[in-house]
Amino acid sequence: MSARSFMTVLEDMSPETARSALLERLRHVSEAAMCAQWYGALEYIVWDRLGRGPSRFGQLLLGEDLLAELAALAQRAGGWFVFAWDADEPAFIALADWLPRFEDWLRAVPELERPRDR
Repeated sequence: MSARSFMTVLEDMSPETARSALLERLRHVSEAAMCAQWYGALEYIVWDRLGRGPSRFGQLLLGEDLLAELAALAQRAGGWFVFAWDADEPAFIALADWLPRFEDWLRAVPELERPRDR
């Protein structure tokens, strides 16, 4: 599906459907990039890439279309998924809660220690 077609579909998508689609896409990114159901710190790494533009993450190129799709799904859903190590599944949290959490991660993890493009 082209980016333009996806954006047309997104306009009619409910927040709940966007939430499900976002989780599915994040799992796909983790599997394709790192052969893991949910790679450690996936939520932070991908969100960081949303602000940086296209880049390689493991074996996957996070291209413009994929990044735009993830950003649009997050906006439509109104949140982002996070994985707590004591949980069985990623949890959805509102963007208002996610953004400060992401900023805390940026402060806690020096740039040189973050996963880099290969």
